[in-house]
Amino acid sequence: WLGSVADAVVRRLPMPILLVRPQEETANLATEVAVRRILIPLDGSELAEQILEPATALGRLTQAEYTLLRVVEPFMPPPHKLHESLFDQFAREAQIYLDGVAERLRGLSLRVETRVVIDQFAAASILEEARVHAADLIALATHCRGGLPRLLLGSVADKVLRGALTPVLLHRPLAMTK
Repeated sequence: WLGSVADAVVRRLPMPILLVRPQEETANLATEVAVRRILIPLDGSELAEQILEPATALGRLTQAEYTLLRVVEPFMPPPHKLHESLFDQFAREAQIYLDGVAERLRGLSLRVETRVVIDQFAAASILEEARVHAADLIALATHCRGGLPRLLLGSVADKVLRGALTPVLLHRPLAMTK
């Protein structure tokens, strides 16, 4: 779990890495790969947004559509009547954030949708969105937590990578490379 080669590569290389789960059948390298729908989970941070450039560069090659996803993790599981208005506020703020990012990308002539999900399990929500909306690729940044912080806090990127049925473009943000 903590010692995989892919994990070590992601933690050490300063460029985005495209990780593809091995298939049971032999890959046909003559087949054209179609990346038409790219799911980009964002957590609201500038670090997370650093995946946008490599994801859109890859997507331009196939004129892909992009879905920006923000999973809002409540501090207590919904529905909880006391905090219903707070959940609504978090969802509105997340949508405003995504709309701003989407407008920047639309300014580059890209086709972009946004989606906000409130769920206490971010990785599971990302994987479900990828499945339901037939994403060909999930592109996300990793904070590269290791050791005890990873054990205690978990890693959304790690869970997505291990659970994804589609390729994952994983990027360690520049602030993390020093």
